Amino acid sequence: MSLWGNLRDKVSKFQEGRPLAKLARLSDSDSTSWNLDHIKSRIIDAEELLDLKLLWRKISILWLIIASVAMLAFLFMGMIWKPAWIQGWENLLAVLVVASLAVSPVLIYRQYRTIRKIRVTIRKIHIVYRRVKSERGYPGSSSDDVDKVLAEQKRYRDELPEVISQYRDEANKYRKVHNRLQSVIIIGSVLTSAVTTASVSFAEVRWVAVGISAVVGLAAGFTGYFKYRERSFNLQQTADAIEREVESVELRVGKYANMDERKAYMNFASTVESLRDEQNKRQQQLDQPVEVKRDEYA
Repeated sequence: MSLWGNLRDKVSKFQEGRPLAKLARLSDSDSTSWNLDHIKSRIIDAEELLDLKLLWRKISILWLIIASVAMLAFLFMGMIWKPAWIQGWENLLAVLVVASLAVSPVLIYRQYRTIRKIRVTIRKIHIVYRRVKSERGYPGSSSDDVDKVLAEQKRYRDELPEVISQYRDEANKYRKVHNRLQSVIIIGSVLTSAVTTASVSFAEVRWVAVGISAVVGLAAGFTGYFKYRERSFNLQQTADAIEREVESVELRVGKYANMDERKAYMNFASTVESLRDEQNKRQQQLDQPVEVKRDEYA
């Protein structure tokens, strides 16, 4: 075997031993011999791996924003004001800035692709879990005497954790955007006041105050128009309500306490569908322009 063939085999074996490759083999398997607890443990491993990759992605973004900008500022400082403590380090700073700006985006993109693969793998493992659970039947019932409608309602219940996770992911996304815009508004307002005061003595920084004011105005406009906070609140509220319904029907508590299984799952499916329909209506109301809303209330 050639040297290239040996190297390719080693790389293939290494990739097969990686956690993501192991998870992918589980999600792509069509075998029903897996234990349900084993599949749940694999889901936990995948979620732990996802959290680790997200942490490294945040560190890479912070490095790109903070460290690269800081080195670039020191480089310009050495080129313009030429302080003594930077003299002799300009070439090294230039190389570090170029390397950081060239390598960091590539690493961030590769981490993004890995995160996407892990999320897709988690969804596939959830599908495997539901398929195995469905093929083995439900506890206390055989495949002959289980009502088809009741079985579909139970499958619908098993699919809801993915819906809840999707709602919460979207809620977290909108919450992060809202918090970032609010941070820009707060910090920008303080900086505008400070720079405006400093412009009395230094006329050169007057345009800096104008630029910061424009950024603050844009951030406030985006916050008011797109309503990120309201979107996040509605999605989180719906996810929590659906999760409470799932737990209540499984434990037979609350309004499902004195119901038989068929009636409980019928009311459960109706309630969850109502919650999802209300969420869609709230989303449509937020997407409508202000003029349309005024016409509706008029």
